[in-house]
Amino acid sequence: MSQDTSLVGGSSKLILGVVALSFSRYYVDWEDADLLFKVRTFYYGLQATSLIIGLYLRSVVNNSKHPDKDKTIYVPAPMSPLNPTTSYTKTTYGEHESKQVLAMLSQLLLAVAIVSFLHLRLGINHSLLLQSITAPLTLYENGLVQKYLLKSEGRVYKEKFEDELTPQEREEAEQAGGTGTAPVCLDATDSVDELMSKAWDSGDPVELIAALDANTVNCRNKLERWSPLMVVAGLKGDFRVALEQLMSKGADVFITDNDGWTCLHWGSFHGNADAVRFLTDGARESRYSVAKLMSIKDSEGKTALEIAQKELSQAEADKKAEIASALRGVLEALEHAEKRINQNTGPLDGLDD
Repeated sequence: MSQDTSLVGGSSKLILGVVALSFSRYYVDWEDADLLFKVRTFYYGLQATSLIIGLYLRSVVNNSKHPDKDKTIYVPAPMSPLNPTTSYTKTTYGEHESKQVLAMLSQLLLAVAIVSFLHLRLGINHSLLLQSITAPLTLYENGLVQKYLLKSEGRVYKEKFEDELTPQEREEAEQAGGTGTAPVCLDATDSVDELMSKAWDSGDPVELIAALDANTVNCRNKLERWSPLMVVAGLKGDFRVALEQLMSKGADVFITDNDGWTCLHWGSFHGNADAVRFLTDGARESRYSVAKLMSIKDSEGKTALEIAQKELSQAEADKKAEIASALRGVLEALEHAEKRINQNTGPLDGLDD
């Protein structure tokens, strides 16, 4: 992954700016009309070139048919010396690039308007030289320019993919907008919190599901950080219809609780083979997403498969035949999914039989 040079680039522009201002103040004779005309011509010519490049990039981005256009990525927020920590926001390549090209054009036009006002109305000429020196560096550092003009093969946006996020980064990404298709509600209301507890205690999620919508389906309770999808995945019985209802409302399979467990960990631990089959079924998740879900490790470094293996060993040692039988069904579903992923033979079908 490419090194984050945003602070380095900012420092370079700051140094160039100081040098340009000092040079402009002590060595440039702004009373020289010929020199002023040349600097003005260079500045506006440079900005016109930048505008043409920006419009070209907008055309490229809007008409892009790149296979990664809809791929989900996590991009870092701008860093500053006062806030050196990096937080990530979920987006797609297409969405991020559309925003980037719009920001590029907006900032360019705003800068030209400000410099023109300072120069033409107030007679402040230093800004012409300052912008003429720093603008090329700004253009060079732009991720769109790096990708589409300079043909850089690196991660020009410093992006990460979801399986590369740390638990803290994933939590911050959820706060910024979520890791699934619906908004993430970090704290459930008292009513939703109570309904999750009621569904778990009673083994009946009907009332809970009826109370949820796209804005609340990913709410987690305040204490253990359970989500409705986790609760239903852990219930005893066949609740595939209930799981389908949650998914249709936008439930996020990648949300984790305080132990780092996803809904797949929940279904695996509690021996719910039907839920595990549902969650690893390629008809609902692409193979990449299923592989990603199965690879997530909890706070102790265990995947859902490893959780199920551990629980099965314990159940067999304790001679709990019914629990062991349920866990064997879970292991069979997980191993089947893992085999299909490794073989790369297509959708993970055939799990609902």
